[in-house]
Amino acid sequence: MSTTPTRADNRVCCSMWTPKAGLSPEQAIFVGDTVWDVEAGHDTGLAGICLESGGTSAAELHAAGAEATFRDPADLLAHFEGSPLTRPAPSRAGKG
Repeated sequence: MSTTPTRADNRVCCSMWTPKAGLSPEQAIFVGDTVWDVEAGHDTGLAGICLESGGTSAAELHAAGAEATFRDPADLLAHFEGSPLTRPAPSRAGKG
């Protein structure tokens, strides 16, 4: 029995945690490391960024629709300020 999450598993996770956090899909970004992570995020209306540390290339992740890719968590941290994670959520844009 495999313990690797599937696209369906990830889709269930995405569709459950966003409302529990009080967020709409437009206010959240899915972070994954596989093509099916990106696809599951898109299936539930979430934009996705990916880490290449899952063994999938940046080209494959971009082809699946990843908004941005990073080599690993350290690379994401190093480029955090320019990443999609720093964009204001639509409901907060222009406030403050």
